[in-house]
Amino acid sequence: MLKYTGFGFPVFSGAGFVAQTGLLPLPVPITTVMGPPVQVTKWAGSTADPAFRAATVQLHATYMAALQKLYDDNKEQYHKHRQRDMQFVQ
Repeated sequence: MLKYTGFGFPVFSGAGFVAQTGLLPLPVPITTVMGPPVQVTKWAGSTADPAFRAATVQLHATYMAALQKLYDDNKEQYHKHRQRDMQFVQ
């Protein structure tokens, strides 16, 4: 078809409402785990203030620690056959 029309037609394969095939994504189970909220206070000063950068770095560290704890608390239940543990990339 590309030779005659200049473009190719995409081929879709997925789930459908009635038929076995269609355009919807295939159903895959998704597990969502929620943790306690991370407390954030609104910054009243200027974002150019060096204290803003320090507060942002501290909040990021708090968030990453909470995320690591959430993973550690639930990895045995939802990720039994893991090859390696979660790693943060910066």
